[in-house]
Amino acid sequence: MPELAQIVEELSTVLDRTVAEKIGKVILSVYESAVLKRLDALESALRQLAEEMRQSQELLAQRVEEQLAAHRRETDERFRELREEQQRMYAEFQEYRKQTDQRFRELREEQQRMYAE
Repeated sequence: MPELAQIVEELSTVLDRTVAEKIGKVILSVYESAVLKRLDALESALRQLAEEMRQSQELLAQRVEEQLAAHRRETDERFRELREEQQRMYAEFQEYRKQTDQRFRELREEQQRMYAE
């Protein structure tokens, strides 16, 4: 940042010192105003960027939650299907076991009849 003394020194080579001081103050004021405007613009841009990033983060979080919920539903549905399949297979197993036990009893009875004869 330029200093007032430096500006006045350079202007006083071609102007009266009092006039050079007044012009130097105006130049410095204009420079500071321009710098502040740039800083304000930068701050505004940073605020806007921060807001956009916050919104993006919210959207991303929402998408992740939606995907997670969809995966949970799919997992729950698959778990239900597997449980039903397991129950069906167990019922079939029980039925086959009953049939096997019945056939085994029949064969034992037949064997006992054969020995009895």
